Amino acid sequence: MLGVPLRVHPLGALGGLGANCLLLALAARLAGGRLDPVGLALVALGTAALLQLSALAHEYGHALAACATGQRVESVVFVLFGGYAWIDLDAAERASRLRAAAIVAAGPAVSLVLALSFWAVAAPATSASAEAGLVCGIAAGMNGLLLGMNMLPLGPLDGGRLRRLVAGWLSGTPNRIRTGDLHLERVAS
Repeated sequence: MLGVPLRVHPLGALGGLGANCLLLALAARLAGGRLDPVGLALVALGTAALLQLSALAHEYGHALAACATGQRVESVVFVLFGGYAWIDLDAAERASRLRAAAIVAAGPAVSLVLALSFWAVAAPATSASAEAGLVCGIAAGMNGLLLGMNMLPLGPLDGGRLRRLVAGWLSGTPNRIRTGDLHLERVAS
């Protein structure tokens, strides 16, 4: 897909969709309580599917940025609750911290665009259908929440990787090789 191989772990992807669907059905029921069972199922399934696709888009953001900067991308892998882009981030960092930062920042940039897009569509969608508006609203909120969590300056998250790259650049230390950073991950969707 888009020149980057997509590997899907079928049980993981279906399990993630199912688990997200159940959690979102519960959340929608608790939040509104006004939907009939069919509407509730449509909201849960639609939102779960959008969140899985959002996670995939986030990872493809990393992968396409890597391709654009000349880095090899082995694949994007779709697993339970999201996925990861298999990129040699160490090679990108050895070449340039700016290149590595662009690759790391691309995923969160996609998540931001998705959150804002779903938010912009939520109100008009509500006028067409309460379920469609709720799906877009939940997808906007979840993408925003996951973006915020992913940007925390903690080790394996994109925010932690950016913090490490910026700190190295500011301190003037030479580019380091950290074998633990061979791929970018998004663990939730």
